[in-house]
Amino acid sequence: MNAIHISGESFDIEVLDKWAPKTVAALRKIGHLDLNLTRSHWCGPALLAGLDQGPVLDIEEAEQPVISLYPGIICLRPIERRNSTYQTDVWARLPAIYSATAEIVVAFGHAEYRNAIGPSYVTPFARIADFGPDAAAYLEKMSDRGAATGFLTMNGER
Repeated sequence: MNAIHISGESFDIEVLDKWAPKTVAALRKIGHLDLNLTRSHWCGPALLAGLDQGPVLDIEEAEQPVISLYPGIICLRPIERRNSTYQTDVWARLPAIYSATAEIVVAFGHAEYRNAIGPSYVTPFARIADFGPDAAAYLEKMSDRGAATGFLTMNGER
């Protein structure tokens, strides 16, 4: 089973393997990611989990970049200048930390992926199945708290 678990609540996810086959294949190979989610200060209604170590940093290529985030979508912010498949610095020079970290983004409303200096790109790789008002309200509650813990499983591991 593929799911995202956030502070005790589980949500089944649909993987977008036709949209981002390389990203999905890499995340399936990893199987499990622990997430420390925080409220987004720049993106709007989204939770973010920074990843500064572990196998997600070894993903070779993240494709199909977008800026717009739709309710229930789950994305990966790739490592700039290393595994992104798009021209970097289109909008602005990104923070240096983006060259050494990745991020999981979970949108619970209409949002745009941004940081302190402007928009950037992420790769949608999954969406919460049957996303609706209850899921949105729960994720908003976690955002209002400022932080949540959880994990992502792909292929039912763990």
